[in-house]
Amino acid sequence: MKSRNDHGITGNTYITLVKYFLLGVVAAEIFLFTFELVKFINIKGNLTQEFSWLWGLIIGYIILGLTLIWNKKKRIQLFFTSIRLDIVIMLLTGFFLICFFDIISKVFFEKWISIISSALTLNQIIVISALPILFLVSVIFRKQQIKYKIRKKDEKSRFMSDSEGTEIEDDNFEFNTQAEKFAESVYNFGSPKNLVFGIDAPWGTGKSTFINLCKGYWLKNYKNKTIVYNFNPLKYENRDNLFEKFVDGLINELRNHVFSPELEGLVSKYARLLKDTKATFSFFGVRFNFPYSSNDSIDKTFQELEVVLKSINKKIIIVVDDLDRISFSSIKEILFVIKKAFNLPNISYVLCYDTDSLNALDQHKLDSEKISEFLEKFINVKTSIYLDYKLLLEYFVENKNQAIENDLTIDPVLLNKSLTGLKEIFESSDFHYYLPYIGDARKIKRLVNTIILLEVEQTDFENTDFFSSDLIHLLLLYVNHPRVFRKIYNTETHGKKGFFSAKYNFSVQRGQKEYTNSSEYRAYVDTLHENEKFLLKKVFDVEKRIEKTEINEEMTSTYACFNGSGIGGRNLEAYINLITKMSRPLRIESYRYYIKQKDLILKEKTIKEVFGCDEFSIQNNEKTQMELWRVLVNTPANEFSENKAVEVIDYALSSVPKYSFFHDDNIVGFRNRLPTLIMKLIDRVGWTDASGSRFENNLKNIEGITDWIFGEGKHNGKGVLKTLGDERRGILGLIDLLSFRLSCDINRGGNAFNLSRSLTKHGNPKSSIEGRIGDSDVEEMREISQKVFQLFKSQYINKEKDIFSMVNDLSLKQLTGESYGFIQSQLEINEIKEIDKKVCILKSSLLNYIIYQLGNTVNSSGVGCGYYDSRGSKDNKEINKQMSEYLFRNCFSPNGNFNGYRNFLDYLLMNLQKFRDETDKLEYIANLDGFTHVLKVESLSAYWKEHRNLIKEQEFGDRTVMTRNYTATYTEDLRDVFMTLDTLINEELPTPLIQV
Repeated sequence: MKSRNDHGITGNTYITLVKYFLLGVVAAEIFLFTFELVKFINIKGNLTQEFSWLWGLIIGYIILGLTLIWNKKKRIQLFFTSIRLDIVIMLLTGFFLICFFDIISKVFFEKWISIISSALTLNQIIVISALPILFLVSVIFRKQQIKYKIRKKDEKSRFMSDSEGTEIEDDNFEFNTQAEKFAESVYNFGSPKNLVFGIDAPWGTGKSTFINLCKGYWLKNYKNKTIVYNFNPLKYENRDNLFEKFVDGLINELRNHVFSPELEGLVSKYARLLKDTKATFSFFGVRFNFPYSSNDSIDKTFQELEVVLKSINKKIIIVVDDLDRISFSSIKEILFVIKKAFNLPNISYVLCYDTDSLNALDQHKLDSEKISEFLEKFINVKTSIYLDYKLLLEYFVENKNQAIENDLTIDPVLLNKSLTGLKEIFESSDFHYYLPYIGDARKIKRLVNTIILLEVEQTDFENTDFFSSDLIHLLLLYVNHPRVFRKIYNTETHGKKGFFSAKYNFSVQRGQKEYTNSSEYRAYVDTLHENEKFLLKKVFDVEKRIEKTEINEEMTSTYACFNGSGIGGRNLEAYINLITKMSRPLRIESYRYYIKQKDLILKEKTIKEVFGCDEFSIQNNEKTQMELWRVLVNTPANEFSENKAVEVIDYALSSVPKYSFFHDDNIVGFRNRLPTLIMKLIDRVGWTDASGSRFENNLKNIEGITDWIFGEGKHNGKGVLKTLGDERRGILGLIDLLSFRLSCDINRGGNAFNLSRSLTKHGNPKSSIEGRIGDSDVEEMREISQKVFQLFKSQYINKEKDIFSMVNDLSLKQLTGESYGFIQSQLEINEIKEIDKKVCILKSSLLNYIIYQLGNTVNSSGVGCGYYDSRGSKDNKEINKQMSEYLFRNCFSPNGNFNGYRNFLDYLLMNLQKFRDETDKLEYIANLDGFTHVLKVESLSAYWKEHRNLIKEQEFGDRTVMTRNYTATYTEDLRDVFMTLDTLINEELPTPLIQV
């Protein structure tokens, strides 16, 4: 004989039927009361004007009822789809039983309505009856108000969120296929068998995203056959009511998917019985008691739960996430409870955890084998997640590019350098050592966000060299080991060096330098963990970094292990400053301010109007104008219309003379940078394709670039060379022109590929632009170098002008342009020290720059004008020869007043070469290599033979020549110069004392 349980009938079923019978009774009583009230109001109103209030009240309550039904539509839908005729029968039985036989309630209602009507007027009764409607209206208004306030505009974020993916589109690591297979396994053809599944993967690998993909699969394929309940014990670990939270959440999830009042009641009853027993156990950290007298009741309830769960025909999937983030003892108890107390049919568990993290949580440090052995007792099926590290790299690149697009003031140099270093790491054989730092999505996001944060600044990195590998390793130290990075900061900044950075000593053989790590560094490294040691050695281990490698200037200029020791610069301090000072906003205004001004220029106002505002007055320094120019140059080309591009470039060309060459600690001299920005503008927006856009950058379309440069086509008569080199702009205009020419050189580290290709083809239409960049460098720069020299020749050589006297005669007002007033104000408050010395240094630098750019023959990291002939393509260095002749003829010739001799000696003293002696003292010495960068050796020899005696006889006084690196005097330094020149002509003549 079958028991009632075998037919799905439990004791809780009878209780449920009784509840719905009573619900029908209550519904009938409400109906009768409402009927009597409406009848009373109708009679009392006597079908007068008050009758309209009655209809209004009825309509209001109808709306109230419909609203309540709408809010519970899902629950009502579940009720009807459950086809629970037994409940419907009991509900209607209770309702009609009262309606047909309840005379007592009818008399009771008539009596109380009569009492109320004698105490209240009709209008008062109507108002009181309308209160529920008014309450409902208030609640609806409040909900709409809250919904309106929390609605936010979807703005682009500069940073990557750590939220997990929820859709297939968010699957950046190709989890979907594995997730679908796992989800299908959990569903298990809808089998009622109780199983526990495990997802074992390290933190940050994407377990939450994996689970969300599984949920999406269940929703798509088994929407009406599964119930998914997600429980995160980490949210409630320290609460005493954790078990109640679990049960309440489970009941709510069940109510959202099935109509089974018995199930809700049985789950609550079962949880109550577990909690109230005296025999104790811990569930989610909560202690429960089992009284032995209740065992029968527990077993009975458990059996009833089994019956009901089998009858609902839905798979209940309980996902427990972050299991490895709570205490290990709690985890063990959770697993026991899942296995023993909730081992019910149609319920499967998915546990998310990391075995390594579980092992680390245990204070006794159980080994991983014991942990796995323990988990195997409870987990029936396990899967693991493994990341494809190539996809991780793609993930980094994608989000880095998105960050640059969202923030135009982000200088791409740091991000691109970091990306290069990261690529090298992913491709290296040491990659497994980097897993603690970039081994999962969360770590990649943290690294990207840190780099973006550091890029808030707007410093110009164009003239700073950073070695990509060193930069990424220092960033990893900064992010993951702040204690170690702070040690580096404290020992290697503000002039300090030699703790982490390389030290050098002269070897036994004179002139050979040996770089080593300090003993302090080696002792400190021994105190660190292995991961910290690994990163530090990658940057500072000199023996491995330069072993069997000849140290060159590029290394000493870029490697972070050099910081001012030997011939290297303070590279490490430059890296540290780059990293530590990037989080502070740069300049006066925020990024959004400059973006707004840029939008005004491109869409509403002219550039002259915006730059003419008080906020951009040069009288308040040139910083704000410089930042706005940087934003304009970094703006995507498609934001510029053709006319707006012409307007911006024209304005830039006309504005160059108003900026200052002079700069100091807190004073920006923007004039030397603007020609480079003009070059970038022309490269990006100085051309259009047939559609008026800038998508097709073929050789025909980018001809507009050379039209700008040489003043041809649409820009006939107003090209860059003519504008910058206008004779009315004087010698400073020549410097602007040379700066523009130099910035065009692709080998100067720029990325103006459109401009480079256009220059190459314009100069030689038959030239190929394929192959190495260095091969096209000479072709690219030939024509523009010849044009620049021809302009110089027509204005200076042919007119026999002396550029030395022209530069030396420049006033502070001429050097500072429209910033002269600001410079004067800073001088008055003593913000600028030693102004005369700094002006002398600036003039020396400008003069040397002119001569070197026009005359040098170097073809490395740029091609000097002197490399070329003034016309043609033979490149026999004719320009160098003409520059050398010009200097000796027009600048160094005595011409009766012997000023030429002074120019000659000044030039030699400006070109001393640096050298470090045995005591590590940096010196600058006379050397023929330094003298002959531009001057022809034979011309120098001939000049010295002719004029040396006269020069040595002159009384020049104690004249001083100042450069950025050193100060030389005639009294102390000419003797070595004379000796060096004497060796040139191979004459052993005594050198007389210099007359002062």
